[in-house]
Amino acid sequence: MSWRRRAHPSDHGFSLIELVIVVVIIGVIASVAAYRMSHSVRTSGLTATKNNIARIKQAVELYAAEHDGVYPDANIADQLTQYTDITGTTIKPAKDSANKVVYGPYLSEMPPIMVGANKEDNQMYVAMNAGDAPPASAATGGWWYNAKTHQFRVILRPPDAADADLMDAMIREKMPVGP
Repeated sequence: MSWRRRAHPSDHGFSLIELVIVVVIIGVIASVAAYRMSHSVRTSGLTATKNNIARIKQAVELYAAEHDGVYPDANIADQLTQYTDITGTTIKPAKDSANKVVYGPYLSEMPPIMVGANKEDNQMYVAMNAGDAPPASAATGGWWYNAKTHQFRVILRPPDAADADLMDAMIREKMPVGP
């Protein structure tokens, strides 16, 4: 085996153009990955909020089934997270079979909203009339429940423009419960 020197010293490494091309390719791959990651995080929060709506809906349906078809009223958060009697009166701190306080709790706590500026908000706003609409905005975000129509909505504080289309499609729809 013979060892020879190359004729040109530039044949020993990469050219500047080759290095620039590699850096550009790595940058494109990184930007695509970052976009997919941010999109996944956003949609996972929307999915979690939609699942939380389903949890509340199930708790309300179970409450109505155990309370002879009567749905929660203005005290919905307490009625779903504490023990109640057949009339829906909440009793703390525990079940009391002697006094017929045997229902609930249906949730350990009101689940939070997991999107936009409302992350972790779980405030409950209640409307008492069928024609009442959820407030356009509130000091804090949270859940809106109409005690007459048994509909749930998410209150956004303020709506996150980047998620507006996904929120409209997945969360802002009316989620009626009951008949």
